[in-house]
Amino acid sequence: MTAHHFTRIVYADFQPNELEKITGMKPALIRDWRRRNLIHSSLDRTEAGFSAPAVAELLLLARLSEHGIGPKRVYGWTRAFAAMVLYYALDDVRAWAGNEGWQAWEAGGIAWNSHSPYLALYQPPNGLRALSSLDALLAEGEDLATVVNLEALGNHLREAAGRPLAQVEQDSGEELG
Repeated sequence: MTAHHFTRIVYADFQPNELEKITGMKPALIRDWRRRNLIHSSLDRTEAGFSAPAVAELLLLARLSEHGIGPKRVYGWTRAFAAMVLYYALDDVRAWAGNEGWQAWEAGGIAWNSHSPYLALYQPPNGLRALSSLDALLAEGEDLATVVNLEALGNHLREAAGRPLAQVEQDSGEELG
């Protein structure tokens, strides 16, 4: 039998009082949105606070809210686009605690490369679209509500956090049969 080592990402946790610095949202607003079921009740809240993926989702919701698009309208798809925000945040050595995480990311074992850094939201009943460039908007005749630069949000998350967002851990090498 062969010993296999698995790598997993362990995300940093953030306290509710840290969220305002990163997202601009008051903790009371987050509690209110959660109480009214406007954000996912399963938002990755840990005993130690909010995980980096949860913070990415809250950051995206905060930016959309600034553009008049509340959590009720975007409830069904925020996680997918928040994952893109997080991946952009992780795409820098400063996002990682220790070189192992960055090296795994850079080597392609974990890396994710998006060619759609923009999220375009259209007026109802139209939906949303991930775009590779803003030039794509010029060819469309739909009524645009707003565009969010997911890459810029990821960069903001990484910088505003002021500490690593993730690290990698390896298991002890279990034998698989």
